[in-house]
Amino acid sequence: MLAYPEEWETIERNGHLRWVEVTDGQPFCLTKHDVVPHRVTHAECDAYGYVVSSGPGASVGFSGDASWCPGVSRVIADSRLAFVDCSFAVGTPSHMGCTDYQQLCADNAGRCKIVPTHMGDDSEAALRKSDAPVPSDGAVFHV
Repeated sequence: MLAYPEEWETIERNGHLRWVEVTDGQPFCLTKHDVVPHRVTHAECDAYGYVVSSGPGASVGFSGDASWCPGVSRVIADSRLAFVDCSFAVGTPSHMGCTDYQQLCADNAGRCKIVPTHMGDDSEAALRKSDAPVPSDGAVFHV
């Protein structure tokens, strides 16, 4: 599912969708970019994180909604810049928390810049208390 169920009709009506079936670890090409899906854990539904690249050293990862799992680690390992779920102060079976994000940053320091996304008020407040970087709307990141 690409969105909350109540938003699907609007997306389907207004979007120009092209469905691509993906398989864990099997790359595909999308508008001149290489994309590698990595299966991630999000409670009881199929979910994938992605690494998008456009040449050597230019790779961006997206965890999507996910708890910390091997798929998230693969997304980060294959990325120079990664945007990861940080929904709650403490992780759940569907979403990473602040401690997960901070551990991922420590484990990958100097190799991959990791940016928290999908933050709720409690996770944002917890990150600010810990002096962790918290992006603001309109932030720009370079790969």
